[in-house]
Amino acid sequence: MYKNLQQYLRAKREALGLTQRELAEKLKREHPKVWSSFESDGARISRWENGASIKWERMMALFVFFGDDPIKMIRELNIPIPSNKELTKLLDQVLKNNRNQGFHPYIDDDTPYKAISVSRKMAAEFCISIARHIKSYTSGRERWITGNLERLIMHPSSTCIRYDASGQMMGHLILIRLKPEYYDEITSNKIQTNEISPEHCAFPGEPHVLYLLTSYMGSRVGIINMHTTIANAVCSDPNCMGLLIRVRNNLGYKLAGHYNMTMVSLGKRVENDTTGVRHNNKYYNSVDFHVEKFDLLTGHQRYNLQNMNDSITTE
Repeated sequence: MYKNLQQYLRAKREALGLTQRELAEKLKREHPKVWSSFESDGARISRWENGASIKWERMMALFVFFGDDPIKMIRELNIPIPSNKELTKLLDQVLKNNRNQGFHPYIDDDTPYKAISVSRKMAAEFCISIARHIKSYTSGRERWITGNLERLIMHPSSTCIRYDASGQMMGHLILIRLKPEYYDEITSNKIQTNEISPEHCAFPGEPHVLYLLTSYMGSRVGIINMHTTIANAVCSDPNCMGLLIRVRNNLGYKLAGHYNMTMVSLGKRVENDTTGVRHNNKYYNSVDFHVEKFDLLTGHQRYNLQNMNDSITTE
């Protein structure tokens, strides 16, 4: 439909009946985080419409402003996605860490796999194993209430995915949707992770914060698909406000930082790095991170993941 970005920008601006100055002023008002240092006179908009380069974050923010899916526009306008060697390195480290844990079998990159949206009942069947894994993984610091965990998985808003390869379960992903009013209580540890129950969950169609309840992956290509699935679950749902995760190891801490997530709370102090997450030379049993939807939409990490995921062959 559009030959290039400058044609897209001009057509979208004119369709809204805005001058270049008016568009610049509107952008600054709606998303000051991205546009705070942006000139309001419209000169930058003019340069963009005449082919000047534009930073990635602002390009994605323009797609969001005009109500378009950034992934769709990247493909339509043939926009190259910046390389991200650091993300590839971190994902490889995640796989190595997971392989050492051995919770699910390790599958090499050449083995086709499939992601299956399983019934909540089926997912609940292995919730006891997940609870035992969490207890073991945290050296007993977190003891999930099995009944709570099962009821969370059975909640209508949960997303339950298992990853299979050659008849073997190689990973799982369970996401729940939290009511925004409980966000502060959970991140301040007034409500412990193992105390989260269905009453804290939003129903389909309600505003929510996506929470990564539990995940594991025994395949590098599966890890890429899983992270892409999580990012898209946030970005494609109009009712989702952002993503909340609780990391329990230093690798998760590094990965959250790479995704430009904001640290929102620290767990309990622990003695050393064998039982906790390092933050400012101190160790904690967990660290909570949050990222707003807009930041996921405008950052390049989501698109790095999507690009890698598109090259993967599944069953």
